[in-house]
Amino acid sequence: MNPQKASVQISNQAMETVKGINEIDFLIGKPRFIVAQFLHETGYGSSRVFQEQNNGFGMRCVYIRPTTQVGCQADYGVYANGVSSAIDLNKWFEYHIEKDIDQLYIKQGRRVPAIGSERRKSDFNDFVNRYRNFTLEQYVAYIKERGYFEDTYNNYYNGLLNAMNTNLSSK
Repeated sequence: MNPQKASVQISNQAMETVKGINEIDFLIGKPRFIVAQFLHETGYGSSRVFQEQNNGFGMRCVYIRPTTQVGCQADYGVYANGVSSAIDLNKWFEYHIEKDIDQLYIKQGRRVPAIGSERRKSDFNDFVNRYRNFTLEQYVAYIKERGYFEDTYNNYYNGLLNAMNTNLSSK
Protein backbone atom coordinates (compact mmCIF):
# COMPACT_ATOMS: atom_id res chain seq x y z
CA MET A 1 0.00 0.00 0.00
CA ASN A 2 1.41 3.40 -1.03
CA PRO A 3 1.07 6.20 1.49
CA GLN A 4 -1.00 9.12 0.24
CA LYS A 5 1.05 12.07 -0.99
CA ALA A 6 0.82 15.35 0.87
CA SER A 7 -0.53 18.30 -1.10
CA VAL A 8 1.11 21.71 -0.95
CA GLN A 9 0.17 24.99 -2.60
CA ILE A 10 3.12 27.02 -3.83
CA SER A 11 3.42 30.52 -5.28
CA ASN A 12 3.24 31.17 -9.01
CA GLN A 13 6.94 32.14 -8.86
CA ALA A 14 7.79 28.74 -7.37
CA MET A 15 5.55 26.86 -9.82
CA GLU A 16 7.21 28.60 -12.78
CA THR A 17 10.58 27.55 -11.38
CA VAL A 18 9.42 23.93 -11.03
CA LYS A 19 8.20 23.96 -14.65
CA GLY A 20 11.49 25.44 -15.81
CA ILE A 21 13.54 22.87 -13.89
CA ASN A 22 11.72 20.13 -15.77
CA GLU A 23 12.88 21.66 -19.07
CA ILE A 24 16.61 21.74 -18.20
CA ASP A 25 19.00 19.01 -19.32
CA PHE A 26 20.81 18.56 -16.00
CA LEU A 27 24.31 17.08 -15.97
CA ILE A 28 23.80 15.19 -12.70
CA GLY A 29 20.77 13.45 -11.27
CA LYS A 30 17.22 13.54 -12.51
CA PRO A 31 14.87 16.53 -12.79
CA ARG A 32 12.69 15.16 -9.98
CA PHE A 33 15.74 15.29 -7.67
CA ILE A 34 16.38 18.91 -8.66
CA VAL A 35 12.71 19.86 -8.13
CA ALA A 36 12.83 18.23 -4.69
CA GLN A 37 16.08 20.06 -3.93
CA PHE A 38 14.50 23.37 -4.94
CA LEU A 39 11.44 22.72 -2.76
CA HIS A 40 13.58 21.64 0.19
CA GLU A 41 16.03 24.54 -0.11
CA THR A 42 13.30 27.18 -0.37
CA GLY A 43 10.69 25.80 2.02
CA TYR A 44 8.42 25.15 -0.97
CA GLY A 45 9.18 28.58 -2.40
CA SER A 46 8.57 30.52 0.81
CA SER A 47 12.15 31.50 1.73
CA ARG A 48 13.15 35.15 1.65
CA VAL A 49 16.23 34.45 -0.47
CA PHE A 50 14.02 32.85 -3.13
CA GLN A 51 11.23 35.41 -3.02
CA GLU A 52 13.54 38.45 -3.05
CA GLN A 53 16.59 37.17 -4.94
CA ASN A 54 15.14 34.36 -7.10
CA ASN A 55 17.76 32.09 -5.52
CA GLY A 56 16.19 28.65 -5.53
CA PHE A 57 19.18 26.67 -4.36
CA GLY A 58 20.83 28.74 -1.63
CA MET A 59 23.83 29.50 -3.84
CA ARG A 60 26.32 31.83 -2.25
CA CYS A 61 27.90 34.58 -4.31
CA VAL A 62 30.03 32.98 -7.02
CA TYR A 63 33.55 34.15 -7.77
CA ILE A 64 35.43 31.14 -9.21
CA ARG A 65 33.21 29.57 -11.88
CA PRO A 66 30.82 30.68 -14.62
CA THR A 67 27.46 31.73 -13.19
CA THR A 68 24.07 33.14 -14.12
CA GLN A 69 24.03 35.41 -11.07
CA VAL A 70 23.18 39.03 -11.82
CA GLY A 71 24.27 40.29 -8.43
CA CYS A 72 25.12 39.46 -4.86
CA GLN A 73 23.22 40.43 -1.73
CA ALA A 74 23.94 39.39 1.87
CA ASP A 75 26.40 36.73 0.57
CA TYR A 76 23.75 35.04 -1.60
CA GLY A 77 23.52 35.17 -5.36
CA VAL A 78 20.79 37.20 -7.02
CA TYR A 79 19.16 35.79 -10.17
CA ALA A 80 16.89 37.21 -12.86
CA ASN A 81 14.38 34.46 -12.08
CA GLY A 82 14.14 31.07 -10.39
CA VAL A 83 14.92 29.15 -13.58
CA SER A 84 18.16 31.09 -13.91
CA SER A 85 19.16 29.81 -10.46
CA ALA A 86 18.50 26.23 -11.66
CA ILE A 87 20.70 26.85 -14.69
CA ASP A 88 23.37 28.05 -12.28
CA LEU A 89 23.07 24.80 -10.33
CA ASN A 90 23.86 23.03 -13.60
CA LYS A 91 26.94 25.26 -13.98
CA TRP A 92 27.94 24.20 -10.45
CA PHE A 93 27.60 20.58 -11.61
CA GLU A 94 29.76 21.29 -14.66
CA TYR A 95 32.46 22.89 -12.50
CA HIS A 96 32.55 19.86 -10.20
CA ILE A 97 32.57 17.34 -13.05
CA GLU A 98 35.63 19.11 -14.47
CA LYS A 99 37.28 18.88 -11.04
CA ASP A 100 36.35 15.17 -10.84
CA ILE A 101 38.05 14.55 -14.18
CA ASP A 102 41.19 16.36 -13.00
CA GLN A 103 41.24 14.32 -9.78
CA LEU A 104 40.87 11.05 -11.66
CA TYR A 105 43.93 11.76 -13.79
CA ILE A 106 45.95 13.06 -10.84
CA LYS A 107 45.14 9.92 -8.79
CA GLN A 108 46.26 7.78 -11.71
CA GLY A 109 49.47 9.79 -12.09
CA ARG A 110 48.51 10.73 -15.64
CA ARG A 111 48.64 14.03 -17.46
CA VAL A 112 45.30 15.89 -17.23
CA PRO A 113 43.81 16.44 -20.71
CA ALA A 114 43.31 20.05 -21.75
CA ILE A 115 39.82 21.51 -21.51
CA GLY A 116 38.31 21.42 -24.98
CA SER A 117 40.40 18.44 -26.13
CA GLU A 118 38.63 15.42 -27.60
CA ARG A 119 39.84 13.27 -24.68
CA ARG A 120 38.43 15.78 -22.17
CA LYS A 121 35.08 15.98 -24.00
CA SER A 122 34.85 12.19 -24.05
CA ASP A 123 35.67 11.96 -20.33
CA PHE A 124 33.12 14.68 -19.56
CA ASN A 125 30.40 12.80 -21.45
CA ASP A 126 31.32 9.55 -19.68
CA PHE A 127 31.02 11.24 -16.28
CA VAL A 128 27.71 12.88 -17.20
CA ASN A 129 26.26 9.57 -18.41
CA ARG A 130 27.23 7.93 -15.14
CA TYR A 131 26.07 10.83 -12.93
CA ARG A 132 22.69 11.16 -14.65
CA ASN A 133 21.91 7.62 -13.54
CA PHE A 134 22.52 8.37 -9.87
CA THR A 135 19.96 7.15 -7.38
CA LEU A 136 18.70 9.76 -4.93
CA GLU A 137 21.12 8.36 -2.35
CA GLN A 138 24.07 8.75 -4.72
CA TYR A 139 22.95 12.23 -5.74
CA VAL A 140 22.73 13.47 -2.15
CA ALA A 141 26.11 11.89 -1.32
CA TYR A 142 27.69 13.54 -4.38
CA ILE A 143 26.54 17.05 -3.54
CA LYS A 144 27.33 16.56 0.17
CA GLU A 145 30.90 15.45 -0.62
CA ARG A 146 31.39 18.60 -2.68
CA GLY A 147 30.21 20.92 0.08
CA TYR A 148 26.84 21.88 -1.34
CA PHE A 149 25.04 21.58 2.00
CA GLU A 150 26.03 21.57 5.67
CA ASP A 151 23.09 19.59 7.06
CA THR A 152 23.54 15.90 7.82
CA TYR A 153 23.20 13.49 4.92
CA ASN A 154 20.12 11.86 6.49
CA ASN A 155 18.29 15.14 7.12
CA TYR A 156 18.94 16.39 3.61
CA TYR A 157 18.07 13.07 1.99
CA ASN A 158 14.82 12.85 3.97
CA GLY A 159 13.98 16.44 3.04
CA LEU A 160 14.34 15.63 -0.66
CA LEU A 161 12.43 12.39 -0.26
CA ASN A 162 9.55 14.23 1.45
CA ALA A 163 9.50 16.84 -1.30
CA MET A 164 9.42 14.10 -3.96
CA ASN A 165 6.33 12.68 -2.27
CA THR A 166 4.36 15.91 -2.47
CA ASN A 167 1.66 16.99 -4.91
CA LEU A 168 2.04 20.63 -5.89
CA SER A 169 -0.55 23.18 -6.92
CA SER A 170 -0.43 26.95 -7.47
CA LYS A 171 -1.96 29.32 -4.95
